[in-house]
Amino acid sequence: MKNFKILIFLIPFIIVNLHAQDHSFYYKQNNFSLTSSGAMKFGLYGYVNPAVLNNINQLDILYLWSDEGGIGRFKNWGLFTAVPHFGFSAVHTSESIYSITDFKLSAAIGSPTFSLGFGYGWSSGDEEFFNTADIFTLGT
Repeated sequence: MKNFKILIFLIPFIIVNLHAQDHSFYYKQNNFSLTSSGAMKFGLYGYVNPAVLNNINQLDILYLWSDEGGIGRFKNWGLFTAVPHFGFSAVHTSESIYSITDFKLSAAIGSPTFSLGFGYGWSSGDEEFFNTADIFTLGT
């Protein structure tokens, strides 16, 4: 009975999630994810799944960049920082004359066996060209 109540509670979230994003959303959001978010240490410090911030025990910083246009041409970069239970991320993308920086603040609570995290993201730059909007992230 308890599992049934949990399932009934989660159905609205699943339905909203299925209709809120197109199929390429995950790949657009995770340009710097070298593998699945749970496979590398702490993912991208709450950028993908904010619940992982519960497992961080000290300040940690990750800086990634792409020199796709040639060595020394840092058109795309990401800065991911975290302290226990809190994270901040900035991801910059450039395309021709347009550029955008996506920011995300994340927080998590819980125990080593279960974590709940929440994130809020926003953008600055050429938002119309990149078709972006604010984003809320919930993770367990």
